[in-house]
Amino acid sequence: MGTGRGVAALLTVAVLVAVAGCGRQTPDGQPPAAAPRAPDSVTYRPDRRVAPQPIRGELTDGSRFDVATLSGQVVVINFWASWCPPCRTELKELVAAYLSTRELGVEFLGVDSRDSREAAQALLAELDVPYRNLFDPSGRIATVFRGVVPNTVPVTVVADRAGRVAAVFSRSVTRHDLEPVIRSVAAEPDP
Repeated sequence: MGTGRGVAALLTVAVLVAVAGCGRQTPDGQPPAAAPRAPDSVTYRPDRRVAPQPIRGELTDGSRFDVATLSGQVVVINFWASWCPPCRTELKELVAAYLSTRELGVEFLGVDSRDSREAAQALLAELDVPYRNLFDPSGRIATVFRGVVPNTVPVTVVADRAGRVAAVFSRSVTRHDLEPVIRSVAAEPDP
């Protein structure tokens, strides 16, 4: 399969992600009428994976962070917001998945999008979230993904040890959804 098909597949994922999550509404602000159900998760074979542009920014505590410091690790990136009910529920599941996979060389990184810093910090403290979270009120970080633009919340991206997108969940995930994917990616030979 050529590069054109790979790009087309990634663009398809971008469209699917755009219709999922808390951001799903019609132009008049109403929920859509019955629409065909799009796949809510996609995995990519290693030869079809694409790396995003560099991810860096400010953490919710105000310090600077660059995902390049996690080079060589599987990285689970979760886009969320405190005002999104599925995101709030999902954070507990993500913490459980983080605690059970971190010994495999897995890091988690939250991206609090289109939110206030105070609301984000309060939710992270309430749920005792142990991993780092970027503060991204403008939603800019989502634009670094080539063809997989997580422009709604919740969305979870699993990146392999080479920093390439291995899986995308365009819905709220549970520990049981996420862990098999993380473990599979973590068990892959070094790129």
